[in-house]
Amino acid sequence: MTATLALTAAALYAAGLAILALLHLRFPGHRLLRDPVSDYGLGTSKPWFQAMGWAGSVAGLLLAWAMARAGLPGWIAACLAGSVAARLGGTAFPTDLEGATPTATGR
Repeated sequence: MTATLALTAAALYAAGLAILALLHLRFPGHRLLRDPVSDYGLGTSKPWFQAMGWAGSVAGLLLAWAMARAGLPGWIAACLAGSVAARLGGTAFPTDLEGATPTATGR
């Protein structure tokens, strides 16, 4: 079961990476090295950005579960779960575009 959890997590992380590559190719208006990834969470790229975020979040939870089942120290799985919470926050709450006038939604 632990190996299945870890392999599923790896597949979801790979899917998230593939979606990120797709975002960079499909929406070339974003500058790869200058714009934050969260800018993809606005406009027509939002569904893809959310899919990437959810894939990574589920992968992180599955990997934390696999680590706990494998007998690794609990703090390692807890740290990974904490990073999942941060990823979910970035996925669920929209931001303002870099350099744009701040909005109530972005705050």
